Amino acid sequence: TYDTLKKQDIELSKIFGIVQISYDHKTKVTNCEIINKRVADDVPYTPISVEPYELFVGLQHNYKPIILSMKECPNVLCSGRVGSGKTVSVITSLLNLVITNKDNIELFFCAMSEKQDLAMFRDVPCTQYYSTDRFTTISLLEYIKGEMKRRNKLFQEQEMCFNIYTYNKIVPEEERLKFIYVVADECADLMEVDRVQELLFDLLRKARSSGIYFIFASQRFSLANINPESKSNLCSKVLFKMSNTASANTVADNLTQQIVNLPPTREFVADYQEGVYQGKTLQLTEEQMIEYIKPHIDKEHKLLDFNKKTSKNEQKIAKNDEFLVENDKKNAKNNKKTPRFSKINNKK
Repeated sequence: TYDTLKKQDIELSKIFGIVQISYDHKTKVTNCEIINKRVADDVPYTPISVEPYELFVGLQHNYKPIILSMKECPNVLCSGRVGSGKTVSVITSLLNLVITNKDNIELFFCAMSEKQDLAMFRDVPCTQYYSTDRFTTISLLEYIKGEMKRRNKLFQEQEMCFNIYTYNKIVPEEERLKFIYVVADECADLMEVDRVQELLFDLLRKARSSGIYFIFASQRFSLANINPESKSNLCSKVLFKMSNTASANTVADNLTQQIVNLPPTREFVADYQEGVYQGKTLQLTEEQMIEYIKPHIDKEHKLLDFNKKTSKNEQKIAKNDEFLVENDKKNAKNNKKTPRFSKINNKK
């Protein structure tokens, strides 16, 4: 049976090569595909045509493109240990979007950590905002929430229209809405701010129909990094190698052994609308990234100005968050660290 084979796919892969087992509900047939030759390390990235609500992240080892559909499985969770290739996969998908759909998308970046790998997109015209601290991140997310409400009102004004896909079909071309992506390379930094958590939880549940999607990357998606309710709304998963089962369990407990047994770099397990498949990112060096992005950079491009001063209430919330973070660090030294999400729940 399918279940019997699926439980043995790791052992079968050790014997035959990469074994991908899937079930066709229409024909009631279990398919077992055996791949004994992996995608080579030197296969270069080349742009691939996608819809503005699709993300190209790599190839299956049978050379079929892995394209995540935000229409079917919105929001992306990308995880893996240091150096596994998760950031390159995010860059690949965004670069491909810019090259193929720059007039149909808007990008917003939450870059609160010292890591600035996504700064290459800052001067691209479709990038609307690039936040680097908690105050601008709160403003960014509040802007996104306002945009979601504005779009929903537009849908209500049309007859039998409930989402961006229908809306863009019935209105003139110049009135069509662009698809929005909010990207955070280290989502753990976002979760240190209570107000950010509240906004994200609200948006992740409601923003799909208005064409607003989120891409989160992190080494772990444990309780300390993201609350379970928000994580459950990250439907498409790109999972690189994890060092141990405990880390792998934080992203997908049903795929733990597959993640732990992956090669150390560039290979991942994709859990998306097509099913669960093993894939590989394509070769994309820093020089190649610059070569691809350079024609799309405009040094005169200006980011959005939200024209909003941080309120006293937001400053008070931010100071309280800073106190909690510092307090957590002190407790950790004394081996008395309490998960921050429990504090947030108690607070609420």
